[in-house]
Amino acid sequence: MSLLTHCCGEKTGSKVPMPYVIGIDLGGTAIKLGRYDAQGKCAASVTVPTPQPPQPEQVVEAMVAAIAQVDPSNEAIALGVGTPGPADAAGRVARVAINLGWQDVPLADWLEAKTGKPTVPTVRGWAKAGWGQGATFAT
Repeated sequence: MSLLTHCCGEKTGSKVPMPYVIGIDLGGTAIKLGRYDAQGKCAASVTVPTPQPPQPEQVVEAMVAAIAQVDPSNEAIALGVGTPGPADAAGRVARVAINLGWQDVPLADWLEAKTGKPTVPTVRGWAKAGWGQGATFAT
């Protein structure tokens, strides 16, 4: 079960689609996602449990399902995933995630293959902060 929250709570009335990005905070017990507009405003967020045990393939499937919940119209143009550990220099592979028991998981490639969206894994706090925009997740 997930908790879906519309963060901004109001419609702008604009007929021009606004580009969105999705920030994902991958944790050991929960995966938190937020869909943000170009100004850093949260349009929607969702929290789902991290599958246990956190096998990489099942976690990616949970992320993909949660992305569909937070972005049902498929408006997002990119994904950022905050992992609990460093990514490789190219930003494609989650090198170590001690609390998940992961090592060298090609997270960006897997998410891009499933969603068709450019994906950047990064340090977890960056996604939590709404990609530096100061936004927070409603949980």
